[in-house]
Amino acid sequence: MKIILALFLIIFMVVIIRLIFVQVINGDYYKQKAYQQQTNDTLISANRGTIYDINNQELAISASVETIVVNPPQIKTDEARQKIAKYFSDNYSLDYDTLLATVSKKTQSSLVIMKKVGKEVTDEVRKWISEEKIKGISFIEDVKRYYPYGSLASHILGFCGTDNQGLYGIELKYENYLKGVPGRVVTTKDANSNDLPLESERYINSEDGNNIVLTIDATIQHITENYLSQAIEEYNCLSGGTAIVMRPSTGEILAMSSQPDYNLNDPFTPTDEDVLKVWDNLSTEERVKIRNEMWRNTVISSTYEPGSTFKLLTAAMAVEEKAVDTDKVIYTATGVIRVGGWPIHCWRSYNPHGAQTLAQGLQNSCNPLFVYVGSKIGTTDFYKYLRSFGLMERTGIDLPSESTSTFWEEKSVVPADLAVMSFGQRFEITPLQLITAISALANDGTLMKPMIVKRITDSNGNIVTEYEPTEVRQAVSKETADKLLEYAESVVSLGTGKRAQIVGYKIGGKTGTAEQGTNDDHYVASFVGIAPAYNPEFIVLVTLKDPGDKNNRQGGVLGATTAKKIMSDILSYLEIPMDYDIDAQETNGIKVPDVRTKTITEGMKLLKTAGFNVEIDFDGDKNATSISDQLPVPGTLLKKGSIIKLYAADNDVRVSVEVPSVIGKTAAEAEALLKKVGLNIKISGTGKVVTQDPPSGTNIEEGTVIRVEMDNLTELH
Repeated sequence: MKIILALFLIIFMVVIIRLIFVQVINGDYYKQKAYQQQTNDTLISANRGTIYDINNQELAISASVETIVVNPPQIKTDEARQKIAKYFSDNYSLDYDTLLATVSKKTQSSLVIMKKVGKEVTDEVRKWISEEKIKGISFIEDVKRYYPYGSLASHILGFCGTDNQGLYGIELKYENYLKGVPGRVVTTKDANSNDLPLESERYINSEDGNNIVLTIDATIQHITENYLSQAIEEYNCLSGGTAIVMRPSTGEILAMSSQPDYNLNDPFTPTDEDVLKVWDNLSTEERVKIRNEMWRNTVISSTYEPGSTFKLLTAAMAVEEKAVDTDKVIYTATGVIRVGGWPIHCWRSYNPHGAQTLAQGLQNSCNPLFVYVGSKIGTTDFYKYLRSFGLMERTGIDLPSESTSTFWEEKSVVPADLAVMSFGQRFEITPLQLITAISALANDGTLMKPMIVKRITDSNGNIVTEYEPTEVRQAVSKETADKLLEYAESVVSLGTGKRAQIVGYKIGGKTGTAEQGTNDDHYVASFVGIAPAYNPEFIVLVTLKDPGDKNNRQGGVLGATTAKKIMSDILSYLEIPMDYDIDAQETNGIKVPDVRTKTITEGMKLLKTAGFNVEIDFDGDKNATSISDQLPVPGTLLKKGSIIKLYAADNDVRVSVEVPSVIGKTAAEAEALLKKVGLNIKISGTGKVVTQDPPSGTNIEEGTVIRVEMDNLTELH
């Protein structure tokens, strides 16, 4: 009896110890395992906030999709498992063996087999399930990020990963605002993993993310990207290019483009056709490198030597410090100047500029004159103004991965260093830093912090945060800034920037043709334009990298021509009054109304009433379908009878045509020839056509405006 009692006591103690181990020491672990076995806890994705342009055009939205999940314990036979694996592998290009292994995991539930698929796919799957009487497959409501305009503003917006998490651009920078809070559905299961009645279901609502309203204007962004990409193709710019449009009074970015860009709805696929041909043969490391370069916003993340566009800032330093007499000849150029034994040549050394004032030095973009001016400013004051213009620090724009400048340390600068810096060489800044600094000259000398986000709103449209323009500092006096605007206007009216002239407006600007490093194979042709010159509404900076023709890489040709196109369309779109009256043939015209978002029937009626011919390729219900886009853009001044091309929201198919040559034609002949292929015309002057833009042979969209200049105009060199 004693022995039996002892054995019982020992067994009892073992049981007690085991219970302590299970219930106390590892209690939380077994509670969690029991909860997982008895419940099905499903996350409900929150609607990610929408990203809008300044006019509330949707640039990034969340579309409703579904995720298909499988519950293996509910699939009772091997035949059913094989049938499921075969159906999805045959119809949706999924791997059969992987699927079979997934549906065979009898101890796990709610395993994902297809993520974020559209309703047309899930309807097909539901129909198959019903016909085949399949059990164990269910659907979870989900959201997918969608970008209505494809590649528009791709480097600004960025994109999301498969889990709807922002990876680049605004999507990454404002992730905490956009993402929202996911909800949950918790249901109780029986021992066979079947859901119990709905009474046991617990539903926790998701919270939608906040919306972001940008300072970007989608129309101005489209104008900027269109002309930049045209220039890169026309001039065979091997390393792409950038363009920025900024409002100097507030620092608001109206457009920002880095080319080449990428498709936001398919961001992992390269856009370069040559790369696509060898893509399957590349290593993982090579693919990562290519994608990172494609996603890189070079406007803010890459630096370059600005060249002669920087001379506006050197001139501002000289005027502010009274380093030279601005009313007199300050230097007589002979084509070369020597500093520390080193010769520095002017671009026109074969025909020196001779005696020049500071204004004439800007007009001629004379390097030796600016070497002289830099020596009069001195290193200490030169660096003082580099800091004052914000060039020694990041601008602080609300975008990720902003780079900063590279300058020599002030204490190590020798006269030869200061000489080349005075005309914008041998230091590097970002395009955003340069346009921000020059914008101070167009804002009474006040430097503004660049803005890309205007406000944050909640899902009901209520303002959460409103961002106001931020003054950084007074870089130079108003008097100096006014003087530099005069100089900048003279560069376009009299100097190297003549190709940026726009009839009816006084335009300011500065050209730049900058060697990059010591390799004369790498050049950047650039132009910064101020429009209008004496009452600046916006500034444009264009950079074109590594033009293919070594004999045609001047900023005064490539950069100024491209900037002119951008500025001309923006002036028209923003309805900025002209500075002076011009020939009636140029001013007469009808402003194209904005019919985007209206129904096709409404838009066509409005345009026809205004006197335009309307074209649209659409066979559906025009009363129920809205217009997604139009060409030319709203606000363009066109002659009566011009063609407006409309695109339906669910059939946005673009048609390209080849531009015919109208050189030597009369206005009537040119108009008839262009209309025949679906293009519009805008005429400057009278007589016969001497120039056309875009040139003949270019492939462009139907409805595009071809600008022609007649032979009574002075040719701009």
